[in-house]
Parts: sequence; C-alpha cells; structure tokens
Amino acid sequence: GDCLSVTISSSGCDGETWQMKLLSSNSIFESFPIQRLVKLELDNQEECLAVIQKTISFDLIPFQVDEYHQVVLNIDGWDQSITYNY
Repeated sequence: GDCLSVTISSSGCDGETWQMKLLSSNSIFESFPIQRLVKLELDNQEECLAVIQKTISFDLIPFQVDEYHQVVLNIDGWDQSITYNY
C-alpha cells in the first residue's frame, strides 16, 4: 500500500520518546523509473543501556511524484532500494 514499515534497534529506556522521520529533498533523479534520495532520522534522547526494537510505519503518499505511478526510494545506509508503486 502507501506505507513503509521500518524496524530499528537502539539503546534506550523504552523507546516511547523516540522521534523518527522519513525525509527526502524535492530532488528527483530523471531516470526510468524516477528515483528519490530518502533518509531515516532517529532522535533518541534516552540514556538507558537496554536495547529496544521498535517498528514504525511511514506514510509514503508525500513521496509520490505527479504524472508518475512509480518511484524508487534510495534510503541512505540501506543496501537495497525500494520501488514504491502507486
């Protein structure tokens, strides 16, 4: 669908204060299919030693490009890209 679920691990107390964002500039690579550079940002201010795993879902609708029905998301630090069909 129009969501991307991501599971991450990080140190912390319970992960409840974590703030995660999926970001992209407006730059589009004019290839076929078109591509966008994307970055997952985690703001973790928790100072506990436990390792916590958390799954979050991001809405991909803002990553759609008018006049296209597919975009490749190249996520910074990931080995594989994700093809988003809409």
